[in-house]
Amino acid sequence: TNPVVEEYKSRFPYHEIEAHPVTGTVVFRHDENTFYSVEELLAMQVEHAVALATAHGGSAISKVIIVVPPFINHRERQAMMNVAEIAQVQVLLLMSSPS
Repeated sequence: TNPVVEEYKSRFPYHEIEAHPVTGTVVFRHDENTFYSVEELLAMQVEHAVALATAHGGSAISKVIIVVPPFINHRERQAMMNVAEIAQVQVLLLMSSPS
C-alpha cells in the first residue's frame, strides 16, 4: 500500500481516497468515473478565490502571489505551481509565510 494514500485516508475518513492507477498519487473519488487529484481540488479553490477577488475588485485577475508554509519541500512547491497552471493564473511569487 501507498503510505501517502494511507495518510490521506486517516485525515479524511469520510472520502473515498485511493492511488491514481497510473501515477500512484492521491486521488479523491467523486463517483465511479470521476476522481480529482489534490492539485485539481486546490486549483478549484484558487479559481474560486480569483472569482471572488475579481467580483469585489471589478477587474480580472490573472497574476497571483501564493503564500505557502515555510516547511514545504521543492516537490510540494512544484505542486503549487501545477495548481496555478490548472487554475490558469500566473504565479508572480511563491512566498514562504513566516512561522
